Amino acid sequence: MSKKEAAPLSVMLGSGEDFYFDVTKLKTDEDGNPVFGADGNPVLEVIASKTLLVLPLNLKEVQEFQEDRINTGTQTFTVLSDKERAKTDKWLKTHVFMPGAGKVVTVDLLKEEGMDLLQMRKMIGRLLDISG
Repeated sequence: MSKKEAAPLSVMLGSGEDFYFDVTKLKTDEDGNPVFGADGNPVLEVIASKTLLVLPLNLKEVQEFQEDRINTGTQTFTVLSDKERAKTDKWLKTHVFMPGAGKVVTVDLLKEEGMDLLQMRKMIGRLLDISG
């Protein structure tokens, strides 16, 4: 959210905001080789579009979130360690939901759903943005 953009009313009321991501795969030819576009870049095909509901942190949770030191920058890949994944899962389970899925959102579920690391970083960044 840019500094000039007002927070939606749903966020101000604590009911969250939708986060959208596409599940993609590399387009290949019949021999399994990557297909390149006219710009010389590999072509990605969108397999599915997914929606998550992201709820803002409550004021009383901010200090605990900061103490957990969830990596949201270039070190997000550390979520692969058990310790970091457990801390991330703790916050995903209470602030990120997959509408209609009836499942608790965890790093492993996001992997199963096809989310990539950059998308996860953006989603956690969105959680921080809407939290103030």
